[in-house]
Amino acid sequence: MTYEDRIPGQPHSVALVSAGSGSGKTLIAATAAMLTDAAVRDTGHEIFLMDGDTASAGLTRLLTAYRGAPRHRDLADFALDRRVELAHRSVEGLLRPLWPADDAEPSTYLLGLAEPGRLAAASDVPAVLACAVDRLTELAGLLVVDCRAGWGPETLAVCSRVQHIAVVTEPQELAAGTLERLQHALWERGLMGRVLGCVLNKTQPHDIAGEPPPLPVVAELPYDKEAATTAGPGELPATDGPFSAAIRTAIATFAPEIFPGPA
Repeated sequence: MTYEDRIPGQPHSVALVSAGSGSGKTLIAATAAMLTDAAVRDTGHEIFLMDGDTASAGLTRLLTAYRGAPRHRDLADFALDRRVELAHRSVEGLLRPLWPADDAEPSTYLLGLAEPGRLAAASDVPAVLACAVDRLTELAGLLVVDCRAGWGPETLAVCSRVQHIAVVTEPQELAAGTLERLQHALWERGLMGRVLGCVLNKTQPHDIAGEPPPLPVVAELPYDKEAATTAGPGELPATDGPFSAAIRTAIATFAPEIFPGPA
């Protein structure tokens, strides 16, 4: 089954945001998609990843660049297609299939961003990102958007279009106050009702004590040296490692139809 011939289902859309760079949200997005892909491949459900990080395009680099894949039309082409008004543009032909197993049809697709600099020619990047999210949401799958770090207009535009927002942070950021500033930016725009909570990444036993985060913790992801090491050369962590296991548990809480059994 291709995305044009999809089986309509119950859509979920979530934006991963962070107050600063280096939080690990890109690896979290990719690992979550990999685990979900394995779970839903034979069910007709589909997963869509969007690289909304217009600064680093880390998700695209992680999932495609290290594999020597040829250039694929992507979010920049969506932004620069002036033949059609923005509100009527389509993502057809822009979605790169990921992880096909043998001869099976893929169930996960990436709307990537190979060259973020190309977006500079777009007239209104926040509006482009919002429209792209709308088009992907219409495909009725699980949509995960990896947003640009911080609380700039591009990230807030994405957050205004998704159902849910997950804030990824590290223990040391809690003391710096940056998480509160991100929370305030979301509150000012009436988006706090969409926030699932805080994904506390790279935790170690001594990190759990101390000041609690200003948002409820929906997942605590352990520091997994092996997972961090594999990300460097563009590989995803082992599915049975502690990092992946924690993400699987979090997904089961958010969308129990994906992992109905014990994680």
